[in-house]
Amino acid sequence: MFTFQRACFAAGLAVLLSACAHALQIGAQLPAQQFERSQGDLQPLFVPGKITVVDFWASWCTPCRKSFPFWNALQAKHPEHLRIVGLNVDEQRADAAAFLKRTPAHFLLLFDPKGQAATQFDVKVMPSSFALDGSGKVLWVHRGFRSSEQPKMRNELEALLAERTLSAKEK
Repeated sequence: MFTFQRACFAAGLAVLLSACAHALQIGAQLPAQQFERSQGDLQPLFVPGKITVVDFWASWCTPCRKSFPFWNALQAKHPEHLRIVGLNVDEQRADAAAFLKRTPAHFLLLFDPKGQAATQFDVKVMPSSFALDGSGKVLWVHRGFRSSEQPKMRNELEALLAERTLSAKEK
């Protein structure tokens, strides 16, 4: 019995370490890519001159519903330097539309129904959020969403904004 428990622990640990080894890390550089808006036009995932927060969400995700007011408020507070992008991974756009009727988004919404970006970002938890600079470099990663984490998230993102604004003024 003891040997079986040790074997299960070792197997679980190996899976966990493997997942961490492949997770997108701060400092990683992403290629330029575009995704479709509900209007059908393509939009870039990140743009020069702004920090972009890419927030992966799905209609079935309860924490996603709780995160939208946070992202709405942050986007409204920092429209000049911050770009929130909600990247939906639902296969059916109608599922996302139903979600949005109950939980409006006041930030850019893009769609990734085949999950290509979710795979590239190694999304394992919904929601998962990534802050990118204007060249696609990963600056910040947050997985999941709890209301109690909002002050910490806001402080971390506003520190990134302040750092970028200060360095831009120094140039």
